[in-house]
Amino acid sequence: MDADRAERPRRAGQRGYAAVLVAAVLAMASLAAVLDRLDTAQYRLQRESDTAAALQAAKLALIGHAASFRDFHPTENFGYLPCPDTAGSGVEQTPCGKAGKVAIGLLPYKTLGLGDLRDAEGNCLWYAVSGSFKSSPKSWPFNWDSRGQITVRDAAGALLAEPDDSHGGAAAVVIAPGPPVAGQRRDAANGCGAALAGIDAFLENSGDVFVHGTIVDAAGRTTSNDRLAWVTSKEIFDAIVRRNDFAEFIASGIAAMRPRLGSQRATAGDALPSTNPFGRQAVAYSFYEGWRDQFRYLRCAKSGCYVDTKGGRHDALLLFGGRRADGTPRPAAARTPQDYFESALALAQGRIIDICSAEAAVFDNSSSAGRDADLALCLAP
Repeated sequence: MDADRAERPRRAGQRGYAAVLVAAVLAMASLAAVLDRLDTAQYRLQRESDTAAALQAAKLALIGHAASFRDFHPTENFGYLPCPDTAGSGVEQTPCGKAGKVAIGLLPYKTLGLGDLRDAEGNCLWYAVSGSFKSSPKSWPFNWDSRGQITVRDAAGALLAEPDDSHGGAAAVVIAPGPPVAGQRRDAANGCGAALAGIDAFLENSGDVFVHGTIVDAAGRTTSNDRLAWVTSKEIFDAIVRRNDFAEFIASGIAAMRPRLGSQRATAGDALPSTNPFGRQAVAYSFYEGWRDQFRYLRCAKSGCYVDTKGGRHDALLLFGGRRADGTPRPAAARTPQDYFESALALAQGRIIDICSAEAAVFDNSSSAGRDADLALCLAP
């Protein structure tokens, strides 16, 4: 019995040690589970960050391409975006579709001067460009009032960009496909060229409406997970008007137009003549077609109705409306003289009143107020 009494504390101590050991194991398991969740969340965040960085790099490159387009195409206007890559080469393929229509393919990363950008899953980035901004075939007119044709929504359906919003809609969108969602089957090689054969295996949306974010259906299945970056009309032209040579671009375009308009006749109200007078003169031709909606061309019913600051009389007047002071593109419905002209409004409405400038056009690009100011220019007698 004495031995039994002695054995009991020893067994109790063993049970105590076992309980401590079990608690320690459970604690370690719980800690491991917490760390695993943290690692998973951190891994997921890192992958989201990698994808976001690739999309941002593509967006900035597109804005830079548009703002410098004329540097590499000296007979063209500023602002055009490349066509998509439809060959898996990283190079834009031109022309891309019909004029005025959205074109979609892979991001032309070589044309943009980028490396082979991928999302966190290793997928090539996709790219859609509005017909109003693509470089081939072009749409006219083309200037700071041009609007993108692409709509972007979030996963809840809220609008993030649409054609008639204050920033002019999405001129282009870059898409990271992410992992496959329900119903998608992808080529095992996951090569860019292979991707082009099955857009539906990579993107949940195409055409001119895209969804940014993850959508899960009632059964818990992910039905959409594309991640997007988009470029607006305003972002493109904000970059363009910051160029030191932009004022000269506008002034030289006007200088080319003035001597050609003296013998022209406006064919629709006070719009510029519909027939471009520059023929094969590519630089002036592009400016006339691209910027024609920014001008009003007024002719006297009788000779010499416009007077310059020195008393000279002129038979016609050229008005340039400038950019909106806040930099937003004019809505499609707001294209009346009141939407272009302030100080020269009476002239724009066709009233025969006095002063115009016989001097060379000077476009003030130094401030938003300067860019918004009207130019009223006399044409030759």
